[in-house]
Formats: sequence, C-alpha cells, structure tokens
Amino acid sequence: MLRKKKIIAVISLMLSMIMLTSCNTKKADGVLELTVWNTQGTDYVWKDLERDIPGDWLTEKVGVKVQNIYGNDGGQWDSKLTKLVTGDNLPDIIWTQAAQGPSHFNKMNDLKKVWLLDDEMLKKYAPNIWKRTPAYVWDLFRTEDGKITGIPFDLNTDDIDTVYSDYTEEEKANLLNVKATTTSRINYNLSIRDDVLKMIYPEAKSYDELVAVLNERQAPIGDEVLDIPIKTTEEFIDFMYKIKDLNLTENGKKVYAFGYAGDGNDNWEALVHLGNIMYGTNWHQYTAHWNTATETIEVPLMDDLVKQMAKTQNKMVLDKVIDPESLAHTGAQFQAKVFQGTYAICSATRAGSFPDINAQLESSGAKFKYRPLYIDIPAPEGYE
Repeated sequence: MLRKKKIIAVISLMLSMIMLTSCNTKKADGVLELTVWNTQGTDYVWKDLERDIPGDWLTEKVGVKVQNIYGNDGGQWDSKLTKLVTGDNLPDIIWTQAAQGPSHFNKMNDLKKVWLLDDEMLKKYAPNIWKRTPAYVWDLFRTEDGKITGIPFDLNTDDIDTVYSDYTEEEKANLLNVKATTTSRINYNLSIRDDVLKMIYPEAKSYDELVAVLNERQAPIGDEVLDIPIKTTEEFIDFMYKIKDLNLTENGKKVYAFGYAGDGNDNWEALVHLGNIMYGTNWHQYTAHWNTATETIEVPLMDDLVKQMAKTQNKMVLDKVIDPESLAHTGAQFQAKVFQGTYAICSATRAGSFPDINAQLESSGAKFKYRPLYIDIPAPEGYE
C-alpha cells in the first residue's frame, strides 16, 4: 500500500481508531475503498444503504469509501484477531468501542500490525482531531517511544472546553444540562412485545397507543410509558415466569420470556441490562461503580448482589424462561429472532430503531409491536 494512501485513510475516517499494516485496500474509479473491523460484541451486520449521506460526503471530500464493516463471526475479538493474523487478512481499520481502544491497540502493536502515528503527523493532517482531544487521552494511546497507536473519538469526558471547543457557550450549557438530568432509574435497553404485555397487564399501553398519546400531546410522555405496575424484584421475576407459563408460539416456534442479544461470553447484557433492571441498580456496572452510601469506588463483580443477578438468570436459563441458545447468538441470529417475535422481552433496539422494527413487523403481518420496557424498582442502598 502506498504511504500516501495510508495517510488519507487515517485522517479522513473520523470513526476509525487504528490503521493496520494491511494491504486490503483497492482503488476503484479513483476512490480508495477500505474495510473496517468492528471489534465490539460478537457480530456486525453490514448494511449497504441506498443513500448514505455521511459516506457520500466522505467519498466526495477525500476520495475514500468504506466498502465493508464486519464483526467477530459470533465469537470475541481475540479469536477473530487470531484468524485474521494467521490468514494475513487484516482489514485497513479497526473500530473499537467501550473505551477498549488502548488495550486492543497495544496488543496489535505487540504483534507489529499497527501503522503508528506521531504528534506532528496528526497536527498536520488532522488538526481538528488533535485540537479537540485532551492530552491525557492521547497519552492512553502512546507507546513507550511516544508514538500513537490509534485515534480516539466520541469522547465521554467532562473536559467540555477542550472536546467541544468549537461549541458556543449556550451549546455547552445545553450539553451539560442533558448530562445532569439523565435518570438512573429507568432502563433504556429492554423492550417488550406489547401483545404479551397486555396479556398479563391489560391496562398497559401498546406501542401504537403510546405513539397516539405522543402525537396528541406533542410533548414528553414519560409518565405514560411508566404504566407497567411492577415495583419490586420479585414482581419482575414473577412476570417473566408468567410469560413462560403462557406457552406462546410464533410461527410454530416457542416464545421465550427473554433472549440475549448476541454478546457471547460477555456478561454485559446479563449484568448491566437485564440484571440491573431486575434488581433496581440501573446503570451501575458490575466492573466498577460509585457506591452512594459509602462514597467510594467499588468493583462489585463478586458482591452478593451481582452473584444473585447471575444465579437468578442461570436458573431462568435452566427453566427455559430465557432462551438457552441465545447464550451463543451472533448479532444476525438475534436480529432474526426479534423480527420473528420469539422473544417477549429483549434489547430489540439492537436490531434497529423502534419505528424501523415495528414497520417491518407490520409489513410482515405481525399482530404485535415492541415498546420500551420501563419499570421503577427502588434501588438498594448504595445504588441510588
């Protein structure tokens, strides 16, 4: 690969974080086509959009086109890395999420598979990225000799004057206000089939009923969405077993109360999404959290509460309240089951937005839609 092409690819893809020593790129009609590996989760489904506004802008601006993004083929990033290195088939760019860039890229550098950057190169070819990234963030990506292994982006940082230096003071204030008012009492990641919900709680609203209220009010409808009368952990667990006892099928396939979204051996969805909504600890993470009672940082991985989350879900898998097959799902398999309706509760928005999912369900003749599953179980001490 020509050195000039490498520079173009690195500076033009704002989503990219690392440039590899791969030679998979190719020129087509004067356009540099690149392949991206998304290391987060177990799989990634590439969607070739009819109209790709940012992609078209990128191609027109710098002559670069992302021709494909792939995931981990149902496994984790380390097993995929072994296959790519063994087959000498690394992509052009690695896209890493969840703040895992520094650790992943250090591993790539140990394998001598990273095209290293330096300060002067970034200042010259990516001055805006250089300016808005705090120095301590760049340091996370530095090698011992001062080189940089990747480009951070979408920073979740309170250093607002640096990261958002081009914002007006009003825009900065609005951004801080949004961060300050985010609730920790509602889980935004779980959805439920509205027909199954009404079988157990007839007073709860369907997706269409919620949309009708929203259209009428033209204002937030938070109270209307909090219409599921579950107030304790025991009530939520009982609710999931009641769904199992309905013995529902969809197109001849068993409907489970819950199915995991394809995280493989990653416990994130089990202990941060389902476990947290079940025990009222929303947005506290099992890897580390702030204990509001002791005002200390804790690693609750082996605490009694996290153990109980795992124990409860293990029993649900054995009782087939939770689909046992979903423990090894790829993203594509999970997406298929969402559109088939074989999960009463799931992280449906991992398969697409509510409007898109529900429009497809309606077009396929489904008699249900997915809606948010918002409940308000009081948080235990230390998890407020």
